[in-house]
Amino acid sequence: MKDIIVFYGAYLTHEKNSFLQKKKWEIEYFKKEILRICLKNKIEVSSIEKASFGKLVGIIRVMEKHVNQSSRLSEKLNEMLGRRTLLDDDHILLKLLDKISSYRRFYVHDVQQRIPSKQKTALDVLSLMLDLAQKIKDFYPTTIFGQRIIIDKFGTAYLIAKDEQNSQYTIYSGEQLDPELLHHPYLMKPTSSPMVINSILVLKP
Repeated sequence: MKDIIVFYGAYLTHEKNSFLQKKKWEIEYFKKEILRICLKNKIEVSSIEKASFGKLVGIIRVMEKHVNQSSRLSEKLNEMLGRRTLLDDDHILLKLLDKISSYRRFYVHDVQQRIPSKQKTALDVLSLMLDLAQKIKDFYPTTIFGQRIIIDKFGTAYLIAKDEQNSQYTIYSGEQLDPELLHHPYLMKPTSSPMVINSILVLKP
């Protein structure tokens, strides 16, 4: 959840001429922007890192609303991600997160009300989690680990990276590649292609 918020927060704050590789100070900047947008929508969150599950769902909803209210942001997402919404167009992911959140109170809070049926509740939650895992894979950022930077005979630099499943990617961004990409994990937009062009790369929180 936090990876989704931080990663797509980078897209919301990205300007056309700014670098695609997002460093720590930039991440802190767009975290503050996300909290500012939340406050504007009357959701008080002191820190993304310390936010509860329900708050995190609320942050994603506010970010989605922020995109829907701005044709400029919608167009920017369309150019960079191929869609005009932060996540899915029909908001199925948010609906699933809401359902999971409604069950979560039975397990993490000291509630007085009785759980209707422990077995049925557990099966319901498992079913929702499996459904969420299936639907979120197209939106959840891929964690990559830089292996090496190569430069071809034309002077073009590429980052060779692998994900957590050991799949390899060749990443081109048209800008100078910082050696820091080889020392820390980064988040990248999910893709089935081994060749990635102009993806925002966000230092993993």
